[in-house]
Amino acid sequence: GVVLTACHVVKGGEGKHIEVISPTIGRIPAKTIATDRGHDLALLRVEKRGWGYPSLEVSRRMPDALSDVMLSSSPIWRHGLVLKGSVARSKPSFCWQTTLGCYIRCIYMDGASPVGSSGGCWTDSRGRVVGVQSGYLNNTDKSWVRIAFAAPPDAIAMLLADGGDRQVATLGAAMEELWTQSSGFIARLPKGARGIVTPRIDKGGPLDKAGMTSETLIMEIDGKPVSYLDNLLKIVRSKKPGDL
Repeated sequence: GVVLTACHVVKGGEGKHIEVISPTIGRIPAKTIATDRGHDLALLRVEKRGWGYPSLEVSRRMPDALSDVMLSSSPIWRHGLVLKGSVARSKPSFCWQTTLGCYIRCIYMDGASPVGSSGGCWTDSRGRVVGVQSGYLNNTDKSWVRIAFAAPPDAIAMLLADGGDRQVATLGAAMEELWTQSSGFIARLPKGARGIVTPRIDKGGPLDKAGMTSETLIMEIDGKPVSYLDNLLKIVRSKKPGDL
């Protein structure tokens, strides 16, 4: 049997004792067999048993925007909750995953996702898995907002099919769109400038090695103008690690 969860849930667990806990089948030893940091996914293997385990089908397509979905999870100090929500965007996007320290490709949900629900499955009205819970958005004052993000169904299907660690290209930085910056910073740039700024660069990462700073403005990549973070990250994620 295999179990899907969020990669950040088992991060650092290599070589350590991992258990899957279920109210119906008890505590089961598990081992991480595959990860996909670019979608915050991990695949665990549990010991076989003659009568098998209950399972859910993975959807073959992205759920439509505004369609009903449900998050099944056991947030901290709670068990077996089913939380109702809806799909907030019809196409995958990208979000910074703080625990992993990288961008992940995800789908957004309008719904509750309390602390501890990471790794829970989002299902559609037919009970098919359409996402694996990764995290939730909050305001700068850390107050919670009703937006969750999860691994999309195509990424789940690929990890189940491949069964191996999936590596993704990264720039090694947290980035922001220019319009989100202060008016003073924008005023220092040429009129009409557009692009992505790099306020947080990982030491030793690709952008750091390229000599970029916290005030660098990325205006194009591969000769293509980039004004939105999604545009830039789609190009980056189309590359292989180490590509120039």
